[in-house]
Amino acid sequence: MLHTPTWVRGAGESSYFGSDPVTLLQALEEAPRSCYVSMVQAHVDVLTGWLAIGDDVIANLAWDDPERRGVGWSLLMFAAELAGALGSELHDLGIPAELEAKANQVIALATLRAGACLGHLASDYWASVA
Repeated sequence: MLHTPTWVRGAGESSYFGSDPVTLLQALEEAPRSCYVSMVQAHVDVLTGWLAIGDDVIANLAWDDPERRGVGWSLLMFAAELAGALGSELHDLGIPAELEAKANQVIALATLRAGACLGHLASDYWASVA
């Protein structure tokens, strides 16, 4: 849970760690159009897995537990990457309507889970400005 999931540039067959992290939109811009659907599907699949992680954190950690922050930020950022790609001016991604609907649903759920994980930060903020 130390690092959010991410796309990478320059990943060789032997090393993920020598690669540069990029957003989904950056990865799409560099990929052939024929890869768009599978890349969006992969992003949805990983984000769906993170929903389960978020559910576990919400169910098992106190609402102000610091460990919730990493999961919350990961959910929020990875969902934002997907939303950014789907809403980009890149061009029509050619995503089937069913996948786009699933992606929008997963974005909404991830945002809700992120809010639950990061709710304590809002309390801290409001307490600091009161």
